Amino acid sequence: MDADNLKTTLDNIKTFDWNSALVSFFVVKREPQRDRSAKYGVWHVEVEEKLKKS
Repeated sequence: MDADNLKTTLDNIKTFDWNSALVSFFVVKREPQRDRSAKYGVWHVEVEEKLKKS
């Protein structure tokens, strides 16, 4: 993806109404392997109710 496409995508995202968005938080861990590939672990983190925007 080139810079123009990234800017267009970002501009599009900025037009969204985020007031009704839900909160999701993920942690991604990348582990390089000896054969130059990588293994990934993905964890979903629960967000405390008091931290969610109401």
